This record gives sequence, structure tokens and C-alpha cells, in this order.
Amino acid sequence: MENICNLCEGAFNFHEGWKGKNYDKLKLMFVANKPDERVLIPVLPGFDSYYIALSNTKTGKNMKSLLNYCGLNWEDIFWTNLFKCVLPNNRIPSKREYVNCLTNHLNKQIEFLNPNLIVALGSQVFSILFPSISKYSNLISHKEFIGDITFYKDKRVLIYPHPQKIRPPYCNKQREKELFEVMRCEISKLLT
Repeated sequence: MENICNLCEGAFNFHEGWKGKNYDKLKLMFVANKPDERVLIPVLPGFDSYYIALSNTKTGKNMKSLLNYCGLNWEDIFWTNLFKCVLPNNRIPSKREYVNCLTNHLNKQIEFLNPNLIVALGSQVFSILFPSISKYSNLISHKEFIGDITFYKDKRVLIYPHPQKIRPPYCNKQREKELFEVMRCEISKLLT
């Protein structure tokens, strides 16, 4: 996808995310931190390098397990990143760069896609979406909010760990089951 944004110096390979063909049934949006340079891997024409990279990473494999546990797959969701581009040397965006993307891209996607539930994946997404909450706690302690529902603008948001942290060795099997159940419970609410 061509870079349609020039707000952040050196940023390239802008990507809006992956919208599954069944997204409109549940309107379930997952927001992760940022893409990494694996989205630059060349693929055959007609294939989306972003989707291919995602499905071959630990993040993607853990998400696939979580979605399967909930009776879903990639085609049922919209997956995007708070920060939409790759930065030189795969560096982490600054807070200003994250806010640029939130203001100029993610907020517009939320308005356009009108999700029933947004899943905020990880501490970085949490801290940018909810600065008034996160300013009272460091980034690591966002854990105390995991599983909580809050609102961003008028949209329900599930605070959830980054997919790399939902399976051992980052958590034990009991915590993994609890996290999977939290997600299944929230998704079941969308089905009723």
C-alpha cells in the first residue's frame, strides 16, 4: 500500500489494517501497537503482505488461537494498529507520533467502521487511548484494567493484553484460560 501519510519523519509503508469479509456481522475491532518490518516481506501479487506477516508471527498465531477459542477467525474481525507505518530500524514511535495516528487515522476508522467493540491490545494502546487513566499508573500497571470495559468516545472498549502476552511463558495456563474466557464472554455479548 502506498504511503498516504507524511506526518512522521521517516515513516513508510502506511497500512490501514486488515478487514475480514465477515467484519460487519460482529463489528469487532482489534487495535495493536504498531506493525513491524515483517510487513515489508514481498509476497505474490494478490496477497496482502500485512496479513501474511501477521498470520506468521507469534502475535498472529496467538490471535488465531484466541479467535478459534471464541469460534471466530481472521475473516470475522478488523485488525489494525494504533500506529500505521513502519519506522526506520523498526523503532518505537514517540508519543507525539502515536497521537498523530490516533487523531488523523484511527479516530476516522472508528467513526467509519462503527465497531460494536474495540479491543485495546497492550499497554501502549491503553496509554494513548486513555491518557487520563494511564497518567496515574505506569505502563506496566495497565494490567489492573485487563478485562475491564470502558468507553472511548461512545464505543465500548475491552482492555486486553497484547497477544504475545496471553500464552505461556508470559502467563501460566490458568491465566491463559481466564484471558481466553474474558474474550469469549465479550464476543458472546455481540452475538446476542
